[in-house]
Amino acid sequence: MATPSGLSDCLAELGSRVAGELRSDRYSRILYSTDASIYQVEPHAVLIPRTVEDVLVAMELASHYEVPILARTRSEEHTSELQSHVRISYAVFCLKKK
Repeated sequence: MATPSGLSDCLAELGSRVAGELRSDRYSRILYSTDASIYQVEPHAVLIPRTVEDVLVAMELASHYEVPILARTRSEEHTSELQSHVRISYAVFCLKKK
């Protein structure tokens, strides 16, 4: 799949504007590329937001730079089949604090 043209600018700005973790190492991308199904789509990066504002910034930048994004939570009711065959630019994982 093609890499969106604004991806590197989007990720650079995202990394500077969020309090959460932005991971783009191979291990993290593979780790977060699948759920409990057989489908696997490796993102270009993974954002683990620390605040609601992190999620809002991620959505704003994805729209501005026109890069695909996938938002997930810890317990997913759907399978990755809904992702189609589009390679997502980054995944946002909203994890519940204990």
